[in-house]
Amino acid sequence: MLHAPRQTGKTTAVEEFTDYLNNQGSYSVLYINIEPAQATRDNVKEALIALLSELKASLRNQLPKEEATIEHNKKLLREPLLVTYTTLIDVLEFWAKASPKPKVLFIDEIDSLIGDSLLSVLRQVRRGFSKRPESFPQSICLSVFAMCATIESGHEKPEYTCPQQVLSMSKPNRYCSPTFP
Repeated sequence: MLHAPRQTGKTTAVEEFTDYLNNQGSYSVLYINIEPAQATRDNVKEALIALLSELKASLRNQLPKEEATIEHNKKLLREPLLVTYTTLIDVLEFWAKASPKPKVLFIDEIDSLIGDSLLSVLRQVRRGFSKRPESFPQSICLSVFAMCATIESGHEKPEYTCPQQVLSMSKPNRYCSPTFP
């Protein structure tokens, strides 16, 4: 997990690292920003559709030779009834099997999802890890900004909470321990 305050260069660093790894040719690396899924709130299916849409667009722009996976995503997006609570794991499996290179996925703004939508994505990612590298991305990096710090310093809307609190984890400060100057 990449965790840092807002406007510190997380996205830029990840995009440059993605380009670097893709240019090396040993991996197929994809960066997606799922902030557009924020509007779906707790609607898991709509969040997954938004995520698949971002995945398809990013594949088309960053890895255009991954045609089979792009077409697979297009099909799912044309028929939303096919999108279920396991669609993300199915799409990532398809991508991993579609070509011989190990896959790396960077998911930016994962904290724009909340509640059941966030839980669904995180659980699917966790479930797929036992299948890697042949049937799941070798590595998935989640990028999160320091939401707790921005709340406490007054730079964010009050309805946002630390992702761990949204998930109702037993240790709410386990990952969120902001320090202020």
